[in-house]
Amino acid sequence: MKAQVQPSARRARALVLGGGGVTGVAWELGVLAGLFDGGVDVRDAARIVGTSAGSVVGAQISSGVDLQALLTAQLVPPQQSAERTAPLDTAALAVPLPLATVQVCAGFDGCVCTDTL
Repeated sequence: MKAQVQPSARRARALVLGGGGVTGVAWELGVLAGLFDGGVDVRDAARIVGTSAGSVVGAQISSGVDLQALLTAQLVPPQQSAERTAPLDTAALAVPLPLATVQVCAGFDGCVCTDTL
């Protein structure tokens, strides 16, 4: 026999978004905008979780900006995008980085050793 779910006992929804680089961001925003146009607003999920591109989309849709505006901004050609106007200083990339200290931890009890790379 199937359990009866009372209206007051609705489950919270979560939205899980995957990766995919710039293409993944555009694809996910397109799907979410299409769902919204079809009457499904995923922005009110109790939890929004994303990996890589999905984390970018999760942050964007949580910002309150309209889904269609986010999708439209994502589809702007790179040459016209304000996000891509900063010059790249390739000489700065050749500067050696300082040594890093790495802590290797064993569980939650604390670190067992410290190494310098």
